[in-house]
Amino acid sequence: DAAFPNAGFVEPAGKPAKMASLSDMVRDAEQRLGASATYLSVNSPGDASARVTVSRSPSSMLSSYTPSLTYDGVTGKLVWQSPPPSAGMETTGGMIGLHAGRFAGYDLRFLYFLCGVAGCVMVASGLVLWTVKRRGKLPDPERPHFGFRLVERMNIGVVAGFPLGVAAMLWANRLLPIHLAERAEWEVRTLFLAWAASFAAAILVRPRLCWIWLPALTGVLLALLPFYNLLATPQGLFAALGKGDLAIAGIDLGLLVFGAGFLAIARRVAGSRGEASHPPRRTARNAAHEIAVEPAE
Repeated sequence: DAAFPNAGFVEPAGKPAKMASLSDMVRDAEQRLGASATYLSVNSPGDASARVTVSRSPSSMLSSYTPSLTYDGVTGKLVWQSPPPSAGMETTGGMIGLHAGRFAGYDLRFLYFLCGVAGCVMVASGLVLWTVKRRGKLPDPERPHFGFRLVERMNIGVVAGFPLGVAAMLWANRLLPIHLAERAEWEVRTLFLAWAASFAAAILVRPRLCWIWLPALTGVLLALLPFYNLLATPQGLFAALGKGDLAIAGIDLGLLVFGAGFLAIARRVAGSRGEASHPPRRTARNAAHEIAVEPAE
């Protein structure tokens, strides 16, 4: 709708008026759109210039640019409808729709989710393994050069720090005062503040300790979120399961699984002896021996 100026935004007339039936407008919109409608926007309700915009359900089509209809909120008559999208917008909407997966059911969305997790694990493990393998090729693995130390610290900040920032943002969503000005912006700021603190820790603290502390803190924060929802809100895990709300229940269960996963990572790193991070020093004598035993071509 942002690509097309429509009649859904009209200055209030300042004259009170009774609204027409929203149900009638939704039914008429669904007949015209040929699919169910899941988004309803009311502009200036109770005013003589009220407008009601009904949009088609994203799950009924591939493109993310869903068509919409705008009605006069007082008379209930259709006053505007979105024009057919151009070829460029149709292509763009299709690409965004494939990326977001809103057209799909829960089974395909879950497959999207698993593929996303697998991609993140692949990138994160590749970054970590690169530094591990590269350290073993340094002249003095115990005293790496500045470039290696910089990459190693950046890996910690990105791989271990960003999940901590996401966990902090989820807690900010629950703990920040409801009437706080720019509350949504402060949730995002909390993410970046926690992420910045992770980079600071990566610079000031030994890498091995960061690989233990940051995932452990992330795991604790994620695992405690469902318990906070259970104790401090009426929308906890058991309430969601009782109502059959699998979406909310799935989020809480997912947080528990990811929390346990990060705690397992921290425990695994803490239980290792650090041979991967600090391999035996490669001396000139060892290097010469390696060359001597290599078979001739």
